[in-house]
Amino acid sequence: MAMVKVGIIQFSRNDSDIEHNFSRVKDLLSTSTSEIVFLSENWLSREPVDIIRYMDLVGELSAEYSGGVLFAGSQYVKLGNTVRSIGLAGESGEVRLTCEKIFPSAAVGEREWLAPGTYIGPIQSGPVSVGCVACVDVMYPEIPRLHALDGALIIYNPSSMPYDRMKLWHSVGVSRAAENQVFFVGVNTLGTTYADGRPTKGGSFIADPVGSILLNITEEEGLFEASLDTSVIGDVRNRRRYIEDVRNTVSEFYSRFRFMLTHR
Repeated sequence: MAMVKVGIIQFSRNDSDIEHNFSRVKDLLSTSTSEIVFLSENWLSREPVDIIRYMDLVGELSAEYSGGVLFAGSQYVKLGNTVRSIGLAGESGEVRLTCEKIFPSAAVGEREWLAPGTYIGPIQSGPVSVGCVACVDVMYPEIPRLHALDGALIIYNPSSMPYDRMKLWHSVGVSRAAENQVFFVGVNTLGTTYADGRPTKGGSFIADPVGSILLNITEEEGLFEASLDTSVIGDVRNRRRYIEDVRNTVSEFYSRFRFMLTHR
C-alpha cells in the first residue's frame, strides 16, 4: 500500500442540459493529476438517462483521462421499463459497474419508481480497492462494513444531500471512516435542488481512518485533490481491531448479508 492521489469534481449541475454537464466535467477532468477522480450522484442529469448513453459518456471521458480511473458517480438510468440508480467507473475507455442504490429513499418517494439494486463488491483501482455506496445507502452501516470486509480501503459515497443535512452527512462519513478504518470520500451535488426542493450546496469531503476530515470543499466549484497515505490503514487496524474482531466473530452474518444483497 502507498500514497494515492485522488480528486473530487464538484460543480454546479445544469438540470436541463446534459451536454453542458458533460463538458464541464470534461474540462475539469483535463486538469487532474490524480490517480482516481470521483463524481457526485446524478452529475449528468436529474432525470433518468438511457443506460447506453451513460456508459458511452463515461467511456468517452475516461478515454481522454489518461491519469487513472474515473468513478462517475451514481446516476438514474433507464433499463427498458425500469429505472435504477447505478454507478460506473471508466479507465482508458473501458467501463465497469461500481454500485447500485440498494435502498431507494422512502423520504423523497424514490421507492415509488426506482427499482432497488444489489450489492456490488469493491473495485480494484491501481493500488487500492474502492467500495461504492450510493447516497442514502450510507445510512445502512452494514453496507460500508461489508465493503471493508471485502477489502475496500476507500469508501466512496456519491450523493445528493440537501444543505440542512450537511452536518449529519459529515458526521456519518467520519463515523464510517473510523469504524471501518478506511478513507471515506463523499461527493455532493452543487447549485441545484434536492428531490423535494431543498438546495444542495456541495460540501464534498474526505475523512481518514481515524475519523478526521482531511478535505472539506464547502460550496466551491472545481477539481479538488488530496494525497491519501493508505499505509496508515494497517497501523490503525493493528492498534484498534474493529475489522479483525468483526471478521473473527460475526463473519457468517456478513456472508449471509452479502448473499442476500447480491440475490435480491
